[in-house]
Amino acid sequence: MKVHNTGKRLAAGLLAITLAGGAVPANIGVFDLKLSNVVVASAASNNNISNATVTMKEHSFKVQSVELNGTKLQKNIDYTVSYSQKDSGGNTTEFSDPPKQSGKYDAVITGIGDYEGVIYKSFDIVGSGYEGISIIDGVQGSNTPSNEHMWLIFDGKTNTKWCSRVIGAGNYANRDSDWLLFEADTPFAIHNYVLTTANDTSYYKGRNWKSWRVYGSNNAAAADYTLSFTDHKATDIDENIWSLVHQVTNDTVLQPQNFTEFAYAVPHNRNEYKYYLLIIDDIVDTSDNIQQMSEIEFNADLPVSVTHVDAVPVGCLNVGNIEHWYDEYNDKYYRDEEAKYEIDEEEVIIPTIGHHIFGEPEWTWNAKNKTAAATFTCTNCGEKHTVEAEIKRSSIAATCTTPAYTCYTAVVEFEGVTYKSKPQTYKGADALGHSYGKPEWKYDDKNHTVTAIFKCDRCNDVQTVDATVTSKTTSPTYVKDGKIVYTASVKFNGQTYTTNKTVIVDKLTYTPPTITYQKGDGAVKLQWTDVKDAEEYGVAGFINNKWRMIDQGEGTSYVLKNLNPGKEYKVCVATKLNGEWFTDSSNAIVVTPKAAVTSPYPKFQTQTKDGKIGFKWESTPNAEKYAIAVYRAGKWVPVKQFDSSVHTWTTPQVKNGTYTVVVIAKINGEWVTAHAPSNAVTIKVS
Repeated sequence: MKVHNTGKRLAAGLLAITLAGGAVPANIGVFDLKLSNVVVASAASNNNISNATVTMKEHSFKVQSVELNGTKLQKNIDYTVSYSQKDSGGNTTEFSDPPKQSGKYDAVITGIGDYEGVIYKSFDIVGSGYEGISIIDGVQGSNTPSNEHMWLIFDGKTNTKWCSRVIGAGNYANRDSDWLLFEADTPFAIHNYVLTTANDTSYYKGRNWKSWRVYGSNNAAAADYTLSFTDHKATDIDENIWSLVHQVTNDTVLQPQNFTEFAYAVPHNRNEYKYYLLIIDDIVDTSDNIQQMSEIEFNADLPVSVTHVDAVPVGCLNVGNIEHWYDEYNDKYYRDEEAKYEIDEEEVIIPTIGHHIFGEPEWTWNAKNKTAAATFTCTNCGEKHTVEAEIKRSSIAATCTTPAYTCYTAVVEFEGVTYKSKPQTYKGADALGHSYGKPEWKYDDKNHTVTAIFKCDRCNDVQTVDATVTSKTTSPTYVKDGKIVYTASVKFNGQTYTTNKTVIVDKLTYTPPTITYQKGDGAVKLQWTDVKDAEEYGVAGFINNKWRMIDQGEGTSYVLKNLNPGKEYKVCVATKLNGEWFTDSSNAIVVTPKAAVTSPYPKFQTQTKDGKIGFKWESTPNAEKYAIAVYRAGKWVPVKQFDSSVHTWTTPQVKNGTYTVVVIAKINGEWVTAHAPSNAVTIKVS
């Protein structure tokens, strides 16, 4: 931003301005008005602001304080500030933004909130000599002359000056440093500034500045910023608000010459700020307390003065540039020494990638001391960085099959990344060899195939060997379990291992023989199934509620005799096995011999007396009638019939002779005569 054109200056940036006769010009264009209050409103109320005392900074629009009845009021809470100005015709213009142009104004303080009324405070503005930027605040010595105040350093006139002093301070170090606050209409970057010495600097050599600082800010808080001091020096600049733009310490450029311009470059500055803060830390003669300067101008139009800049190759971390000529006061670049061909900074600068490109490091080992270093080489520019490594040691104990080792691994941290080397390995003790204990035997379901499993005690290595299997069998009996003994044998590592496995064969299960029988007359014939390996069988009967052995032998049948026809007998068969009787009676059956045969012919008796035959007979089951039959002419002839209830009869007297007779019965309506001869008797009557 070019805020003022002073015309071309000498290449050295110095131009002595000497007035005719060497006289010092009088200060002109400076308003030094006595501030006055104009009250508008009734003063009847204790809260009427028209009774307030208003304090303003001299030649400034800033209201420093408003006090009413001993209370300091707060801006925008108790009052507002606006401004007004009357022109030569008496017309008033009102505006809210602080004035910056030179002239006379009124500050309009209006009560708000708990306060009412209006009070006017007159002030004047010296004004800026430069377009778009002005001083809005600052601090100077308390005894600064009214015609040499701080606003005059920025009025664009070299025949005025700022001459700040404190009577009795002794030296500048014993009073607070002077400072100025600038505000620009539009943010701009400072490329240079020019200081013009005062009218009597050659006489008062010690009043020139020796050390100073320039800060910039875009923070709105900068407009009302107030410096704090420690031992009269401005310290603790709020970095959240201000950024350092330029600093001069123990200056050697300013010379004790009157009305002379001295230029200061701020090269390559691209930071644009709306507010600038100038702090004067020290002056040339520290025994004096007066500092002075006629003028300061930002971004003056200085004559071109170029410096040759060699081409710089671009690096990984630094930008490069082409060969060029640079004007540091005007921040301009040229292709040629004559400064005829201006170019932009973008054409000058060769951008960098901003970082090295490192691959995996190269490791260097010191085997004796077990130390290592990693060397990283940038693949782009070849720059090397060597980093001493941390050595991490680990030991690998010997195993059955591998020897012991000690491993050294180098570790480095580089640019936030951890790198590890390949382990450096050193052999120790030999391999231990396997140590197998007794095997674990594994049989298949049928015990025909057996394997021996050997496990190493140290490493759990497993070796499986098929065994040779033999067996010996002891058969079971009905009274004792049998068994099969399997013997497995293997040879492993020159040693024979055997094991036995016994399988119990359950003793034989006794099942009683199944008994059947055939009926006979007064007897039954028992028959039963054969029991394997039976030595003997015994036939037992259930007599008087107890089983009693009747007979025993080796056959599988037996006849029980002398049984009553039709009577039931309970019998079972016991088996003798392996010398023991198995008397399980669950096979018991009930047997019955044939029933007695009932003849249809009644049993009868006869008796002969006096030529008569007497008959007496027994009852015959189901007999309907009885009759006395005589065998005549080859057939049986009934001679007398009787009811079934009659069982005796005597014949009338018969002729002497021989008679074949029988008592017959009528059953189911028929006379039974089929077997009469076998039941008949012969009787002789004489």
